[in-house]
Amino acid sequence: MSSVAASFQDAIDDARANPRMWAVRAGDEAGEVVGFVMISDGISHAQLADDPTLIGPDYLWRLLIDRRHERRGFGRATLDAVVGYLRDRPGADVLWTSCGQGPGTPQPFYEAYGFRPTGQLLDEEAILRLDLTTHDR
Repeated sequence: MSSVAASFQDAIDDARANPRMWAVRAGDEAGEVVGFVMISDGISHAQLADDPTLIGPDYLWRLLIDRRHERRGFGRATLDAVVGYLRDRPGADVLWTSCGQGPGTPQPFYEAYGFRPTGQLLDEEAILRLDLTTHDR
């Protein structure tokens, strides 16, 4: 299980992955912080070719919703916001993510949103893709 602090450290350690992060808030910008999201934002094709541990160019790196606020639509709303952000970027046609497999993992949530497994693994996590050109959100 990742934490926000661990995510900040990952962003420092893996700055080559172009981390971009946001707080997830209930309501407007002044609302209570209920989660955190971090993406790799536009990794270059040259970087992807040189480093097989990078997935992208656009990768959902972390999506954390406080347990007290799970199952209230914040995860879906956060994905909607990330997809909206990426749709405004030229050439952003796929959002990638990875997750563990089996009971208790977020894979069913991602698949219900529209992500599809690729059949590939990275560090024992399933790699999933969301086609932004056809996803209807």
